[in-house]
Amino acid sequence: MREVILSSRAETDLTVASLWYERERAGLGMELLTVIDATLAAIGRTPGAFRRRHGEVRVALTPRFPFLIAFVWNEAGDFISVRRILHAKRDLGPLLRE
Repeated sequence: MREVILSSRAETDLTVASLWYERERAGLGMELLTVIDATLAAIGRTPGAFRRRHGEVRVALTPRFPFLIAFVWNEAGDFISVRRILHAKRDLGPLLRE
């Protein structure tokens, strides 16, 4: 399994989303974090299973919650860099260029 590293933006995305869900219903934010962790583990195991959507950026959809995890995997490298964790309705293109 490859190491999965979250950028500071991805960490902020995740914090904001989990707090929002927690305000909606107690425990829901933790459920989101559990789903994200499972998806990150899947990315670490099989990064090539996720298709490229924006140049070298690959995207994984999370189950249950409508989120996209945008990441870059250098096939020669030992790690995966997660750039953003965003609601699926967001347009990733401009956000990935930030």
